[in-house]
Amino acid sequence: MSKIVVVMTCHNRREKTTGCLEKLHEGNNNNEYHYIVVDAGSTDGTCEEIEKTGYRDVELVHAEPTLFWNGGMYRGIEIGMKHADMYDYMLLVNDDVDFIPGIIDRLVDYSKSPDRAGSVIVGATCDTSGKFSYGGILYGKGISYSMIGVDSPSVKCTTFNANCTLIPMEIMKRVKNVDSYYKHSMGDFDLGFRISRGGNDIYVMPEYVGVCNDNPIEGSWQDRSLGIVKRIKLKESFKGLPFKDWFHYLNRNFGFATACVRSITPYIKILVGK
Repeated sequence: MSKIVVVMTCHNRREKTTGCLEKLHEGNNNNEYHYIVVDAGSTDGTCEEIEKTGYRDVELVHAEPTLFWNGGMYRGIEIGMKHADMYDYMLLVNDDVDFIPGIIDRLVDYSKSPDRAGSVIVGATCDTSGKFSYGGILYGKGISYSMIGVDSPSVKCTTFNANCTLIPMEIMKRVKNVDSYYKHSMGDFDLGFRISRGGNDIYVMPEYVGVCNDNPIEGSWQDRSLGIVKRIKLKESFKGLPFKDWFHYLNRNFGFATACVRSITPYIKILVGK
């Protein structure tokens, strides 16, 4: 039996959050789990619903609403790492994943197979139609990358989407946490880069862990039907691709020259209607 600390953050998604916790508890009985749920100032009764469940293995952390995803995960990981020696793994999850019952136990078992021991294992997701949505990331030339799903379990990934990622605690002790510089997104990509650059392998488990729909382009900064000013405002919002966060990510993982060029590319695309 392994001991796993599970970290997730939430904000005003009561049904998704409580549903996620319910599915995580369903059928995963072969290991010992402790859940750290960071609530970033929910006002829809999320905390009250979590407390009603009576789960003794859930540690609910009340936090400020300005944390967003990366800030919430940083807070949760920070708490979990205070007792790192108690756990064998840390599991990073998103609360919008509809997990398959018993899948986390299978994820842990897969991580213990002879050719995967000591590696980070990514649990890929599909959307409601069965199409691959989130998983591993393999960077190629420059900043272009490919998504790695359940059909490519032998591919060593560069990084990952942290919708469901199992990380051995020995690796977490080295990388310590996501980078607190990021506000919402890119923290998971950056964490994966640090893991793979440190010599640790990242693989995708050859079966889906659950359903998680991809974020739609419609209404986002990439929506070409919107006006230039609207798209730029959306890009600079916390759910978009804020300049400072994007430059920091590029500079850290691809170098200063690439950051200087690629950080302005999104604005050019917006101006030319791409």
